[in-house]
This record gives sequence, structure tokens and C-alpha cells, in this order.
Amino acid sequence: MDESDVTPVRVGRHVTIRPVHAGDYSVLYEIAMFSDAGSRWRLQASTPSQDEFLRLIFENSRATFAIEKNDDHRVIGMVQLWMYDGLSRNGHITTFLVPWARGRGWPLESIILFVDYVFKGFNLHKLYFESLSPEFEQYGSIVGRILRPEGCLKDHKWVFGRLVDYHILALYAEDVPKLTRLLRSRPIERSDHHEATRHINPVVLHIADS
Repeated sequence: MDESDVTPVRVGRHVTIRPVHAGDYSVLYEIAMFSDAGSRWRLQASTPSQDEFLRLIFENSRATFAIEKNDDHRVIGMVQLWMYDGLSRNGHITTFLVPWARGRGWPLESIILFVDYVFKGFNLHKLYFESLSPEFEQYGSIVGRILRPEGCLKDHKWVFGRLVDYHILALYAEDVPKLTRLLRSRPIERSDHHEATRHINPVVLHIADS
């Protein structure tokens, strides 16, 4: 077996994913607390201390990775395997990104790298992707073709003034190659610049509160 098959450090063309270390804590806290990233993740209106935030990140997580931009080595977000069930071979993917990176093609590479790692490393049968209804339409044609609908809880989550639906999708092991091919076929923007005003949510990310 090649070393690249088992290392938790996965290097792509634009981003690298690697286990979170202590030097990342303040950066991830700042991203989550001082932008909309945390509210779109699991914080909603909460403002935890850094210690409370770190406990929330690592609690019930079997693999927590920083997403690092290759050209300048900046940490731009986090992705993790959450609520892993080894007996049933499933888990949830959760992630957040700095707002200026959302909606671009190149950060999606982190999801390809992470999905490949957790399906192989944890022998997953399926991985859950969850979304609130305002962001659900971003999944588009991959719903049913790659991400399989597994449930919708109506008026389930209170999000800043209204109740919204909570959609549960699943990526099965046999569909991982389809997702990989699809994301790699998307046009990829250069990663050496950004627009601070871009606030489009990325596809195939768990952006709902859990």
C-alpha cells in the first residue's frame, strides 16, 4: 500500500487537508465567530468562548481537518467526520469556509480529498450531507443522481426569524466516483485572488445546524 493511501495529509492542486493542530484554533474560531460561517455551521446565534468552541468541534468527531490554501498556506476552513457509527458504517460531513471562498470551484477540492479519505479509512457505507431549505436548491441535479434524498423534516430549524425545512441526503460508497468525476469536471477558478463580497454557499457541504 502506498503511503499516500493512508496518510491523513491529502494534497490537491489548490488545497491541502490535514488534521487540525493547536496553531489552527484561533484561526478557526475567528472564521466561525466573526463571519456568517459559524451560524451556517452549527452555532446559529450562539457565541461560545474559544474553549467551548473547541469542545464543540472535537466532540463526536472522528476526523477533523483544516483546509489550507496551497499558494499561501492560509487556513480557510474546516471539514470533519461527525457522529461516526462504526457498526452501521455511516457518519455525517460538516464543514465551514471563510465567506470569500464560498461559491468558488477550487475549495470543493477539499471535499473530494476528504470524502476519499473517510470512505477508505473508515470503510463507510454512506456519508450524510444535510442542508436547510434556503440552501437546498444549490445541490441541483446531483440530488437523486449522486446524493440520495433520505428525509425532510418540515419546519424543523429556527433560523433567525423563521422555521425552515431540514433536508437529509446521503452519499453512498458506490456513488463516490460519480461525485469525484463531477466536481473535477467543473470549471475551477484560480485560487490566487478572492472577492470579499462573494457570499454564495458551496455545494455538497453540510451547512445546517445539527
